[in-house]
Order: sequence, then C-alpha cells, then structure tokens
Amino acid sequence: MTNSPTTGNDLATPSRFALIVLGIAVVVFVVALSIAPSPAVDLFWQMRTGQIIVSTGHVPHFDTFSWTRNGHPWIVHEWGMCVLLWSTFKAGGFAGVWVLEAVLLLAIFLTLYLLLHRETRGAPLTAFCLTLWACKMSSPLIAPRPHLFTYLFLIVCIGILLAARRGNPKLLWWLVPTCVMWANFHGGVILGVGLIALFGVCDLVEAGMSRSGTSTIGSGPLPPNPAGTGLVKPDLEIGKRQLVVAACCAVGLSINPYGWHIYEIFTQTVGNKTMPSFVSEWSALDFHDPLGLLFEAMFAIICAGLVFTRESRSLAEIATVVLLAHASLTASRNVPLFAFAGLLVTARHIQSTLDRFLSRKGEDRPELFGPRPPSVISVVVAIAVVAVSTMTAVDQMRRSPDRSSGLAKAASTSFALHYFPADAVRFLKTEQLPADWRMYNDYNLGSYLMWSMPERKISMDTQTDVFFGGVLDDYARLDQQPFGWEKILAFYHPDFVVMSAAEPQARLFYTSPRWALVWADTADLDSSGSSNALIFIKNSRENASVIERCRRDCPTLVRHPEMALQGATQ
Repeated sequence: MTNSPTTGNDLATPSRFALIVLGIAVVVFVVALSIAPSPAVDLFWQMRTGQIIVSTGHVPHFDTFSWTRNGHPWIVHEWGMCVLLWSTFKAGGFAGVWVLEAVLLLAIFLTLYLLLHRETRGAPLTAFCLTLWACKMSSPLIAPRPHLFTYLFLIVCIGILLAARRGNPKLLWWLVPTCVMWANFHGGVILGVGLIALFGVCDLVEAGMSRSGTSTIGSGPLPPNPAGTGLVKPDLEIGKRQLVVAACCAVGLSINPYGWHIYEIFTQTVGNKTMPSFVSEWSALDFHDPLGLLFEAMFAIICAGLVFTRESRSLAEIATVVLLAHASLTASRNVPLFAFAGLLVTARHIQSTLDRFLSRKGEDRPELFGPRPPSVISVVVAIAVVAVSTMTAVDQMRRSPDRSSGLAKAASTSFALHYFPADAVRFLKTEQLPADWRMYNDYNLGSYLMWSMPERKISMDTQTDVFFGGVLDDYARLDQQPFGWEKILAFYHPDFVVMSAAEPQARLFYTSPRWALVWADTADLDSSGSSNALIFIKNSRENASVIERCRRDCPTLVRHPEMALQGATQ
C-alpha cells in the first residue's frame, strides 16, 4: 500500500486518524504500565486517614497512629486524595483503587499527549514518542499516591501558561481555581505557583531587555520558522499579569483545612537531610540506573531542541528546564516533573529541530514526524506498542502469586499485595501479645501494620513529615548498623519488633542475644519478592513463656529450629 502524494497544504493539516490510532496505543501502554508490580507502601495509611476523615467529618491535626510521635502536629496536605482512596476502597476494594489509579494515569498522559500534539503543531508521532518517553520516566513512581494529582495539575498549569502566551492572557485566571483544587490533594501545588511566578519574572526580564535593545534569548542567526507556533513574544503586560495571578494563587492555597500551614510542608521537606540516606526516591539520580539514562537522553534531546530550533526561545522555557533538571539530579522523585514540564515547554523547539534536519528539499516539514505521518506506519507503530504492552502486563499478572482474577488480579499485581506481612499480622493477633507492649517496626511496613492492626500503635511509617527529627534520624542511623545501635534503640524501649528480612536493621536483631526470633515467613532470609517478615521479642526471663509459645506456633521455626538458637533465653 502506498500513500498518495501530498501537497504542502495537505501536509500542514494534522491527521486525525494518526492522532486517534496512536492515542489508543497510549491508553493501552498506560494501563499496562499501571500493572507493573510495586509495593504500595503509602496506600494503607492514606486509606486509614481517609476513613477517619469520613467518619469524623474532620481532618487530623495531630498524629494518633504512632507511639513515638503521638500528639505531634500533623498537616495532611493530601487529605482530599485520602478521602478519595478510602471512598473508592469502600466501594470496590483494591480493584476499585486500581481503577482510580488507572483513570488518573490516563488523565495525566492523555492530557500530556494532546498538549504535546498542540505544541508540535499537530505532529502525532512526535507527540506519541515524547509521551511514551515521559511514561517510562514516571514508571518508578506510578502508584495510587497523591502526587498523581501534582502530575495532572502541573501539566494543566503549563498548558494554560503556554496557551495564554499565544494571545489569550485571560486564560491565566483559570490557574487560580486550578491551584486551589490542587492545594487540597497534594502539597506539590507550591511548585505550580512557583512556576507561574517564574514565567512572570522571566517574561518581565525578557520584555525589559527587548525594550532596552539588549539581545534576547530568542535572537540569533537562525532564520524564522515559516510555520511557527504563533507564540506571542513576552511583553510587560503578560509578565505582570502572570505575577498577579501567581500572587492570587499563593493566597488561594490557604483555602484548605490547614490554611497557611500548608507552606510548612515545603520548608520541612526541602530542608530535610535524612530522607536521601535510606529512601531511594529521595536520593540523587543514579546514572547507572535505567531512570538516570532515560533522564540523560531526554536532557540531551531537550538541549538539542533549544540549540537548533528555528523558533524564538523564551527565558522562561530555559529557566524551567534548568531548575527542574537540577531538582531531578538532587532527588530522583523529581524526574517525572522534569519530563512533563521540560517536554511541554520545549516541544515546539524539538519539533522545529526535527523539521530542520528531516525535511527534504522543497518541503516545509518532514512526512514521518509531520502532521500527516503515513497511515501504515501509524498503525504498525500502534499495534507494536499495544502488543508489547499487553504481553508484558499479562506476564506480570501470570507471575503474581495471587489467585484472584480480573480487576482484583490487576490490583494485587500492581500493588504487590503479596509483599505485605499478612501471615505475620495474623500470628500477632492469634498470640495476643500484651496490649501495652511497644512495637518497633520497619519503615516500609508501618503503613500496612497501622491498617491491619488498628488496635496497636506503630513506631513509624512512610508519612515522613510527622517523623522528621529524632525519630527519623535514629531510624536512619540504625540502618547504618553502628556498633552502638543498642544505645540508640534503648531510648525507645520497644518490647517487640516487626521487620522485613531485607531491612539492614534486621541483621542487628537477628544476631543479638537480647532479642529472640519468634516468627519468620520463610527460612530463606535472603529471598526477594516479599517482605519475609521477622518478629522479635525482647529476650528476658519475664518474656520466656511468651517466646516459647510463639516459637511453637511458628511453622517456619518448627521446621527450622536452628533459626531460633540465637535467641535462647539468657
């Protein structure tokens, strides 16, 4: 099959067929990506918080889940998402939560796809490739978490900013209700307000430079693009309006149950130095990791687009790329933000560079990466992406140990529910340890333990802003397995410990005669794919009978009594 010759006017008309076909492939790719297993370690405390908000009609202001920070001030800046997660779980269980996650992901990436299609002047294949690239860069952080709303609202905000600069500045006022809504779902709204202000400042500076006759960012030897995007050159008026809107958005953030205190989340989180030491998404980007390589390649493409573009560059675009690239290098959790914002503000330059180097003589734009890619190629690319994505998702579900089917199977696989210590929790409930015993727990398991044993208080969980300070610092120090670890732990006086065998601290308890192992999911302490929960009880004469009874009731220790030798009663 051959395509009929196209005229210049035909080539300038975007292909709706290619846009729809590739859009369907985006949908399948995103849904398949949402099935990739990743332990949903935050989900349980968020649902529990949502349950409390719904049942009481009030948001929490103090921590009530832990005994280490009981009564400590707590700002649940993501309270809206907590309510949404609990309501969805109540209606449809984990399957309902997975559907909610999939819907949010589709809203994020379809919005990104359509905006990239607009920014590339109707080039479906370019928009498709950039969208899938952003999907892969976001995949390590895909989970039913409040930051999904930050992804969505960030894309919407940048889309509005770019649309307003095309000659319709009244659109900027839509940013105010957007940010007010955003402020009730995730504290990342502060980034959005900062970007709006950044655009305003940069546009004012650029307009001032232009008036004074100073060379601007967009000047240079490159000829103007004959089919430009219609972007209006920044002027003083639009810069001022963006700053006014940013100020209104900043004030609007106080329209939430915590008022101005929402800004405290930003200062606490950004200033914390402990999180990068033991939470991977807070650590610096690793260029030996696939995510680091994806970031490196995208940064190179964006820079090439800015260098070789025929379109006028904007100071705001360059500042956005530089600042979010720096944020990504310091914390890998910021990589998706760089992908979304960086691609949106530079897509027209990337497309201009493609037009410049791939167009044949006498053509304005290339055929393949232009508005009307060959239909056959669009279909083949879409089918290939759909086939590979579907096979990958099916294989992930087949490997899952869960025996359910349908949406329940998708949820169990996606959230890696087999990772969490359901058997250990049943064991603790059966053994009925004294109610006043303090439980010291694994950081990643705290959320699940809080959810599954609401009658007991945890020592900590992944709601880290509650534990900033001594508790979090001490936990990180214990992770380093220092010689004086017992002195650090003695400050808290725990009575029993629930810890994943994969956690560095587990080795301290397992090899110490002061602690007795009473439960292990499996005998293989080096196994991966599950938490392999271990339970230790303080080894003392007073606890001897409890230790003996628990070991008798643990199938793993009955079959492998040698595992318990290190915990013989002193």
